[in-house]
Amino acid sequence: MKSNFRLWLLIAFAAAFLAAFVIISSEVREANAGQVELIEKLDQEASQILASIRSPKLNAMAVEITSLGSGIVVSIFVLIVSVLFAFRQRYIQILHLLFATIGSAILMFTMKSFFERPRPPLISRLVDVQGYSFPSGHSLTSAAVYLTFAFLLGFHFKKSFERLVIIGLTLIFIFTIAISRVYLGVHYLSDVIAGVFVGLFWAASLAAISQFYLGGQIDKEK
Repeated sequence: MKSNFRLWLLIAFAAAFLAAFVIISSEVREANAGQVELIEKLDQEASQILASIRSPKLNAMAVEITSLGSGIVVSIFVLIVSVLFAFRQRYIQILHLLFATIGSAILMFTMKSFFERPRPPLISRLVDVQGYSFPSGHSLTSAAVYLTFAFLLGFHFKKSFERLVIIGLTLIFIFTIAISRVYLGVHYLSDVIAGVFVGLFWAASLAAISQFYLGGQIDKEK
């Protein structure tokens, strides 16, 4: 019964995250076509607010924070965690994490190529970046990989409260990385929010698939 509840909860969250992304992406496409101004106003206001609080210390801090969502850092993180799982013979968890990582990369490149949204003006950027803006790759990858790790880590705690704390702290960490992208002027707010929702959707979907096929087997590995 508990496993079924967890499965349906994950499915519900995945559906909600996907729906949120669809809504944002449709607004962005309409804005790019000049049909909607609301999303552009929100993006501009968010960028202006964050730009107004810039300082040398915050700039340096934002660069360090945003690096935690980079492909290199995430890949190193996944490699280290996979090695630790291998030592404990947690091969299912390794595959779960690898699917989250590879899948998020495929989603990111596919969606960026599909939407082809230009990045914010070069003059507003504090770091040099290339490629399209929507959705944010740092936000998408961070949400997918780090939340998946939080799910896997949560299996080693019996109390629901402890699992919720882990997931809550992970979400704060993910959103901090996302906001750093807007602060640095390399993404719009809608880019990072959409990226987070796609990443959360992918993480929740994989967790639901794992729950469906494995049931309580992962819990028994403890």
